[in-house]
Amino acid sequence: MVTAAGPRTYLYGGDLYFKWKPPNQAQTYASLQWTTEWFARTITSGGPTEGAGYTEPVLQIARRFYVGGRFDLVGLPSGPNIARAYGYAASLTFAPSEYSRVRLYGQELNSAGQWATVAFLQIEYAMGAHGAHPY
Repeated sequence: MVTAAGPRTYLYGGDLYFKWKPPNQAQTYASLQWTTEWFARTITSGGPTEGAGYTEPVLQIARRFYVGGRFDLVGLPSGPNIARAYGYAASLTFAPSEYSRVRLYGQELNSAGQWATVAFLQIEYAMGAHGAHPY
């Protein structure tokens, strides 16, 4: 087997997840989940280090409703292959049961001064074996 001799690439990153729920969930239905992730790559032999990350809090505002926000940053640090770009998003989720969700999601992205808008409706339904039941 012959392998190409060239620069190596190292990939690394980290994430932080925070979840809060009050002791008596039946009275308030409030909760907060916050996720932050960052990752980067370094190309050896004098190559650049380039990275990206995001942060996303999701707040439960009622028994079956959640609102979320997200901020993305690409190019942290930036390099010749990855320019600085950022975006933000918002979501509204309705969970009619523990097995299904309906989410409305909108996002604005900015790259090199150009804005793009993305929106979608997501319907999720889970079935089959899961932690509560063995079927």
